[in-house]
Amino acid sequence: MPANINLSQAHLYNQFDAYLKQIGHIEGVSRENNLAQSGDCVGWSFLFGYYNNISKGKEFTDIQTYISTWDKNIASLQTNKGMSNTLKNKYGNGIKLFEQTLNDVVWFSQIKSKVLTNYQLSQNDRVEQFDYVSNHKHQLNNIFSFLNKSNTNITLEELPDFLKIAQQWENSWLDLGVYATVNNKTIGHAMSIYINANGSYTYFDSNNTQKTVETNSAEMLSQTIFKALGAVNLELKDFSLYQFTNLNQRESLDYKDSLAFPPLNINKAVGEKFLEMSLVNHQLDPIYKLLSTDNKNSAELIKKYETALFYEASEKGHVQMTDLLIKHNPDLAPLKLTDLLPNSLSDFFDSVFAPIKSSAELFINPVIHDNLTIMVTSVDFI
Repeated sequence: MPANINLSQAHLYNQFDAYLKQIGHIEGVSRENNLAQSGDCVGWSFLFGYYNNISKGKEFTDIQTYISTWDKNIASLQTNKGMSNTLKNKYGNGIKLFEQTLNDVVWFSQIKSKVLTNYQLSQNDRVEQFDYVSNHKHQLNNIFSFLNKSNTNITLEELPDFLKIAQQWENSWLDLGVYATVNNKTIGHAMSIYINANGSYTYFDSNNTQKTVETNSAEMLSQTIFKALGAVNLELKDFSLYQFTNLNQRESLDYKDSLAFPPLNINKAVGEKFLEMSLVNHQLDPIYKLLSTDNKNSAELIKKYETALFYEASEKGHVQMTDLLIKHNPDLAPLKLTDLLPNSLSDFFDSVFAPIKSSAELFINPVIHDNLTIMVTSVDFI
C-alpha cells in the first residue's frame, strides 16, 4: 500500500461526506450524513473483525483504500475503475460500494456511538445487532464479554496476560474499548484485535492512517493500546471476544482435549481476575479453557474456586467443567446426585438428561446472561 494513502476514520468521514453531498444533489434530495464527525470507531472495529473472521481481510482493506483514494468526482463512482477484481464482482460500481459501506458503518456504530448515561448494554448486543442484518451464512458467537462497569478495568500490567488468554481461541477477534478524561470530559475509543490461526495478533485502530499491524508480542501490543488516545490516564474497560461460525460448514467451537493445549504461563492474579469476571457473567466456557490450558496455576485456581464453579457448572449442565473439577477432586462426584438432587423425580430426569442432550450445542450457541449497566456520562467515541 502506498505510504500516502490515509485510512484514518477522519479522512474516510470526509470522503463519505463529500459523496453524500454530491449524490444528494444528483437525486434532488439532501442526504443526511449519519456518521459521527467525532468518529465511528465502533462500526469500523466491528467490520474489521467480521471481514477477517470470514477470511476476507484483504477485501476490508480494499474497501477502505478505494474510499480513501476517491477523487471526489461522483462520475468516478459510476464505474468500477480503481476497484480490485473482488470489489468489481461484489459491487459493480463505486456508488454501490459507498452506499453499502455507509450503511454497515452506521449500523454497527450504534451500540456506543451516542452519549451514554446509565445505558443498559447487554453483553450480546453485538450478536443481536449482527443477527438483525445477517445473511444467515455466518453466526456471531460471544466467547466472553467484560464490558464497561465497576471493577472491570484491565491495567497495562495485566493486559499482556489477558491477551495471552484470548490467544487460546484462534481465528477470533477482540472488541476493545478504552477511556480517558481529557479537559474534564470522558472520551472513549474502540479498537479490534484479530487472533490469527498461527497465534499472532493483527491490531486495528481506526484512527491510524495506515493499515493494520501484525505482531506476536502481547507486551508490545499492550503498550500500543494504552497509547491510543495519547492520554496518561487511559483505562481499558471493554474486553470482549467474538468468533464467527460458518453456518454452511457448521464449524464447531468445541474445545480440543486439554492435553493438546500448550502451557499458558500467566500471572496467577490475572488468572483469578479473568476467572472471577467470567463467573460473574456466568460464562463457563472461557473458564474451562483457562483451567484446561493454564497448567501453571490451574490446580490452585480449581482448589480456590471449585465450590462456586461446581455449583455453576452443575446448574448450567456444563459437562466438561464438572468432569474437570471431579478429575481434580473426586470427592465432588457424589454431589451430582445428592447435594444437587432436584425436588421432584421429573425435575431430576430433566436435570440429568437435558444437559447431556444440549451439551454439544453449548459451544455453538453460548448462553448469554444478565444485562450489564454502564455508569458513564458524557462519553464521545472517537
